[in-house]
Amino acid sequence: FFFCGRIFICLSGLEEVMLCVVVSMGSGVWRWKGVSKTIARWSKLRGIRREANRRQCSSVMKDEGKRVQGPSKWYLGDDGVRGGVETAWLADGVARSARVAVSAHVHPIARVGDEVTIMDQSIVDRGVDLGTGCVVGESVRLMRDCLVGDFTEIGPRCRIYPRAVLGFPPQDRKYRDGPTKLLIASDCIIREDVKIERGTEIAGGITRLGQRVLIMAGSYVGHDSSIGDDVVVANSTSIAGHAVLGSNCVIGGHCVIHQRVRVGQGAMVGGLSAIRRDVVPHTVVTGNPPSMRALNYRKLWPLLAPADRKLAVALYKYLFYARNKPMYKWEAFSHLAQETAQHSCLRDRASQVLNAVSNGKNSSDMPRNPDYPKKGATLVIDRVVDRVFENIATFILEPSVRGLHLPIPSKSVLETSSST
Repeated sequence: FFFCGRIFICLSGLEEVMLCVVVSMGSGVWRWKGVSKTIARWSKLRGIRREANRRQCSSVMKDEGKRVQGPSKWYLGDDGVRGGVETAWLADGVARSARVAVSAHVHPIARVGDEVTIMDQSIVDRGVDLGTGCVVGESVRLMRDCLVGDFTEIGPRCRIYPRAVLGFPPQDRKYRDGPTKLLIASDCIIREDVKIERGTEIAGGITRLGQRVLIMAGSYVGHDSSIGDDVVVANSTSIAGHAVLGSNCVIGGHCVIHQRVRVGQGAMVGGLSAIRRDVVPHTVVTGNPPSMRALNYRKLWPLLAPADRKLAVALYKYLFYARNKPMYKWEAFSHLAQETAQHSCLRDRASQVLNAVSNGKNSSDMPRNPDYPKKGATLVIDRVVDRVFENIATFILEPSVRGLHLPIPSKSVLETSSST
């Protein structure tokens, strides 16, 4: 600061140490002044402010009727005053009504809005901006320059990497500045430059991310979307609004998923695919234009015994490739073969498979199959195969807004697209 031809340089190290160096510009002479009175004055002022902040926190929490473990459980920020104690350092940007746990760390150059709650062991790094009503769970790491919009809830142990933008208003003309939300479950990893919008009032107002979701750098998730548990979304993928991604699915890099598309549980979408229709669970869809290629062997085969894999392939071929031909000449499915000619539609065959799976689960006296790999074994559908094809058949029978991605018709395929 320039004043009367002199420069005052203040160097602050520890909390109660300040050194004032006065430089005389005219004569160039360095002069040191004792600052004992200044140190005493600052120490007294800081002590008064710390005590006032502690008392204010205790009284406000008591008035709100919220349970706290003693007056030191939470500390409130104060605009213009750096409050807190040795274990809770609250910067100037922390709003008065924010609640910050003692073990949490908020960087001095961070802004925390009104009614924000930051739980134990969480770290809010430099340049982070938390909007009104946000909730940050335990052991969350918000890295540099993250922007978190209003009413966003981040579950425990999440990692939000630099420049991520979460929970800001959706890019939708129907949105009317309502109190919609973005809900992120526990153990999620959101990498750099990811953008996730909160919901709109018309569709429920919530955008959801399940547990253990990995969203790689540069991806976009639209408003009112729902992403299940253990989903992996690769780099630069765009997911439009109202999309639904089932659990354990994988989306390849640079994919585009149309609005209101459903991606079934355990499905895999290849990179650079433009998904305009629903993806059947436990299948692989890739190409341009995209089409169904096969079952997702990588995830299914470790769960199945070698004898059960043949049954899974048979059910898959019967659903998507058969027309007037039974999947295999097995006695256990003879009742399907008798009615196959009457069920050339995909939905009818899905209903057949669903009924066969249900009967197989409840039947204790299944016919024996001499062609089964294990001699004399009873053909009872394995639990994993049963669950997989029950999901597939149910998914096909549900009403779809966009239709399904099916195998490309060819000479080896007995069914044309018109029969589906």
